[in-house]
Order: sequence, then structure tokens, then C-alpha cells
Amino acid sequence: MARLRQISFMMVSSLMGFTGLYESHAATPAFGTPPPEGYGLGSNIGVYISEDAILSTCVAVYSGARVSNADASDASEVEYYAARVAISETSKIIARLIDVAPIALADRPVTVAGRSSCSGSVDLSTGLYDDVVMVQGTPFNLTFRLTDPVNIVFELIDSSVVSKTADMAFILRGYGNSTSFRTVNSFKRDAQAISDQLRALSFGAVGSYRIFDGGIDRNSADNYAAIEQIKVIDAALSGWVGSPWAYFKERDEALGVILTNPNERERVVLESLRAWLRDNKQPAEVWGRTDAGATDYAWVQNKVLRYGASAAPSFLHATQLPRDLDRENFTALGLIFSSGDTYNMSGAANLCSSFGIKTAEGEPFPIISSWQGPDPRQACFYNDYSNPLPGTQSEADLFATNTYVSTHEMLHALGQGGHDRYDDRRYFPYSIMNQGKVDQYPIWNRIYIMGWLGEDAITQNPAELADTYQATDRSKKYLLRLGPESDFSCLDEWGVTQTCHRYQEKYNGTYVQYRADYTKDGKAYFKSGVTFEPLNDPSDKRAPTLIPVSDSIAARLNLKEGRLSIVLTFSEEIQLGRGEITLRDVASGLLMRFQLDQLPDLSDSRVSVNNNTLELSPWNRETCVAESCAAVIAQRLSARYTLTLSQGSVIDRAGNAVVAAELNIGP
Repeated sequence: MARLRQISFMMVSSLMGFTGLYESHAATPAFGTPPPEGYGLGSNIGVYISEDAILSTCVAVYSGARVSNADASDASEVEYYAARVAISETSKIIARLIDVAPIALADRPVTVAGRSSCSGSVDLSTGLYDDVVMVQGTPFNLTFRLTDPVNIVFELIDSSVVSKTADMAFILRGYGNSTSFRTVNSFKRDAQAISDQLRALSFGAVGSYRIFDGGIDRNSADNYAAIEQIKVIDAALSGWVGSPWAYFKERDEALGVILTNPNERERVVLESLRAWLRDNKQPAEVWGRTDAGATDYAWVQNKVLRYGASAAPSFLHATQLPRDLDRENFTALGLIFSSGDTYNMSGAANLCSSFGIKTAEGEPFPIISSWQGPDPRQACFYNDYSNPLPGTQSEADLFATNTYVSTHEMLHALGQGGHDRYDDRRYFPYSIMNQGKVDQYPIWNRIYIMGWLGEDAITQNPAELADTYQATDRSKKYLLRLGPESDFSCLDEWGVTQTCHRYQEKYNGTYVQYRADYTKDGKAYFKSGVTFEPLNDPSDKRAPTLIPVSDSIAARLNLKEGRLSIVLTFSEEIQLGRGEITLRDVASGLLMRFQLDQLPDLSDSRVSVNNNTLELSPWNRETCVAESCAAVIAQRLSARYTLTLSQGSVIDRAGNAVVAAELNIGP
């Protein structure tokens, strides 16, 4: 890629007497054109002149460094060029650079905020060229890949129309004088991953997005941590008055773990620390390593500072939406923070007004008095994409984590106020809103909170229930409403007692059950999500029974591709329950135990269910040398075992348990 840069400079040097990129369209700026109003595209984008098959644009060329050390307008590793690109089309669309010239600082197009406004960007580390280009009156997002670095030829690999409106708006916000995303296009891969997840969850109803540049905050996490610590010191010195301080005082004063009624020395220490934080703009941990703070840092941290917030509130209060972003054009809004620092403020969703971010006009968002789940037009989320564990967390892992968190928080911003939880609050990783997989989201939420599916996706016939795993067919039944025996009393929006229902759905063969809030006219009035509970359908009282291979033997060992397993067959479809399976070698007495807890992710991975069969794989593929493997396998195949199922360890969809038993397994 360095070759591309060298050629660019050689071309510039050879353009003797260069006064403009072309003369036939003198009214068009040499490096592009002003975008149409209402699109939020800054002040300048590329333009394609179809008569000449020429693309004229302003391009920011970046070196291989991923993080800028300053705003994009003056970062040392970015250079700006006016360029003309010839477009040709055969079996594919090809872009060939024909003219390039550096743009002087005074001539660069800039945004209202004064930052450089080049729609094109070339990343020398990847050979990708991204641009926003006006084509016959319509703006397009274009992505090209370098295919010929000698002649500087690119191939079009992606294109899409830029729309005024979209489901999601992502605002990139750097901090600490750095960012992980130098241009809006550098976040495209991440935005597309979130879009793909939401399209899958919504059966295609949601997924469009736009990306905006929110600038770079020159303050660091340390600067803002100091501000938040000053706030908590002020609260301690004033007696913990107001919210949330009064709650902490009431909760912890009797325990003696919060500082109340500080004595004279304690006041002097806190006032001294407050002044130090203000002057040094560093967190108290740094003060604790100084001679002045070493003696007192421990008690200050334990009795005062631990009641403070992270740096996130200050980051949010310092954030203003871009001037070219029309909030009404988007359903949900997400702030994507990033920096070259190892600090990470995680992610959260709330009312935009509660976060304290400012509108594009610099005004506070209007305060809403009540919140029965977020109004997407007033809700925001943020997620910090900075890598808190550089060197230990791979880029792939960080990408997956950030996609998961942003999808989770976007679901909050789109309408879900709470999290899906188990009825006794225990760990139950089902649903992306409850630490489950990214493609798990209760169908009830998709119908009654999000409105992505209609009530025609509900059935009362278990035989009609379709699996949600990788489901794309909107015409199928994905939610089983249990019969009236499972109904319960709930409250409507006026506090009047109503009847609510219990439901089941199936994901990759595993059933889950939950109860849900009051609904009316196809909508939920309380948007906290569902409450999971054990499988229990009173309309079905018949328990599964084992189908043995003979009168005396429940099952035999199977050998397939060098893998030994035990397969039990039952009279109907089964599920993992809560309990234990024990396997004992009759001759040696050796015991192996397998814990089960409803979900495959909570149960022993050596136990699996497929429709009406349960497979136990107690031995991994043999690691013995070739000459002894056959003997080991033969010995195990000829041995006799007993297999014990505890009560409730194996159940059916209705929660009926296979009768606890000790089963004979053998030849």
C-alpha cells in the first residue's frame, strides 16, 4: 500500500501547470459538490459526471495507524487530495485514478464545526476506498477495493443509496484526543453487523442505518473521572443530601461504611483532595500514590469515592449531536465512543434527556415525566468500543463483544425498557436481553413490544410451533400460548386486575417458558420484557417413558467414527430438566456425573437432546496410540454400566418428568 502513496506523490509532481481537475464543468467544485439538503452529509460530497464517466471528489488518505491522535481535520497521518477518477463498466465497475492534487488547508471544504469535510477516504493499510457520491441527483455510498496498485485501479465492491431516514443513527464520538474510527466509513463493518443482527431478529422489519461524525472530545477518562469524584466529595461534605446520595446514606449509615459527620481532619483531607483533583485533572488513584494522599486514600475510597459514578456522565454531558443530524429522521440513536485509551465506560440506554447529551442545536433534550419503556424518538444508547485489554483481547473478540452490546442496547432504544429475567432472578442465559445468545429474543417481545410480528404468529397448538433458530419465514407460528389453566392475574395500565398469559417458544430444539405482562390491541403496556419460569403446561399430564432395547437392557453403547455414546429413546419429545445423570461402571464402580439445568448452555456439554432421544457422550475421542485404541474401545463396549436419572433431570415440553430410575446399559 505504500506503493499507492508513492505513485500519488509522483502523479502530483508530474502535473505541471495543473490549475483544475477538468474544465468542461467549471461550475462544479474541483473536489466534489455540495450535498442536497436534508441528508446530513456535511458540506461536500463527490460527484459523478455521467457524460464524461468521471468521478470528482475530495479524498482523505490515511496511513496504517488505526487511531488518530487529533481531530480528523489536523491529524498528522491524514492528507487531503482533490482527485478525478475515471469510471468504466464491463463485467464489473472499475475506478481508475487519473488526476490527483493536494488540497491546501485554506481550500478544504469544512463542516459547520470547522472540521474537514472530505466524503472520500482511502485506507492505505487495507486498500479500501469509501466515498459518498452524487449520481444523477441521488447520493450513493460506494466502497472500492484496490486491485492494481501500479496503475491505481479500484473495483466497486459495495454500493447503496443514502436515504434521508433510517431506523438507526450511529454517532461516532472519540475522546482522550483520539478515536478508533477515523471516518464514518471506518465504522461501516460494525454498523452492518448490528444491522444484520437486528434484521434477523425483526424478520427484516428493522436494519437501515446512517453513520455520523460526532467529533473528538479532547478530554480523557482521567479528566472526567476527576470531575465525577469532585461531585461525590461535595456530596459527602454537604451531608449526602439529594438524589442519589440520600439513598446511600439511609442504606449504609447504620453499617458505618459511609462517611457521615466528618471530623475536622477528615474535612481537611477531602477539601485538599478536591483542590488536587481540580488542579491536576487526574483521578484520586493518582493522588493516592503521592506522599500527600498515601495515608488517607484507602478510607477516602471506601467511605466516599465508591459512591460516585464512572466517567460516563461527564462524557455524555459533553456530547452534542452533529449539526447535520435531524433527530426526527431516525427511530433510534446510538453514541459510539472510542479512544486509544484502555478505559471503557461500557454501554447503557436511557432517555436522551437523562443522559444529559445535547441536541444538534446545543439544547437539552426535553424531560419526559414518565417512562413505560423508552419512546424511541426520545431514547438513546451508548457503547464504548475502546479496547480495555489490549494484547489479551483479540480484534475478533472485541468486535463480537461490541456487536453484542450495541445490539442489546439498541433493543432498549427501540422500545424495551427492562431485561428478560428468570422468576427467581437466577442466572438463565436465554435472550440477548438476559445474557443469552445474540440471536435469541423472545417472540412475545417481537410481537407486543417491537411490533415486528403480528398476533398471527401465535398458536395454541404445540404441533404448529416452529423453531425460532435462524427463522426467516414470517408466516409460521413461533409463539405457543398455553391454555387457560396457565393464565394468571395481572394489572393493566390503570391498575385494574386483568388476565395475562403464559407462553412457550422453541430455540434450536430447546423449549423455554415465560409469563408476560398485560397487552391490549396488540401492544404491551409495560415494556420490561418477559419473566422466564420452568416448563409447565397443566393441559398435558402424560410423562415420557423410556423405550428400552430389550426387557433387561435400556440401551447399548454405540460406536461411531471413533466416538462412544449411549443413546436413550423415549416415547415423545424430551427436554433437559434440572437434576443429575450418573453413570457407573459395574465392575470398577467408577462414577461419572452429569449436571443438567434446563438450557444446554447451563448443562454438561456431554449430554444432548434431539427430539425424543438423549445422547450421553462420557468419553472424548480416544487419545491412545493406534495399537491400544482398539483394546480400550473393545473393553468399554463389553463392560456393563448402570445409568441413573434423578427426578426431574429429563422432562417433556409440558414439564412432566421421566420417572427417576436406575437403568442397565450394556452389551
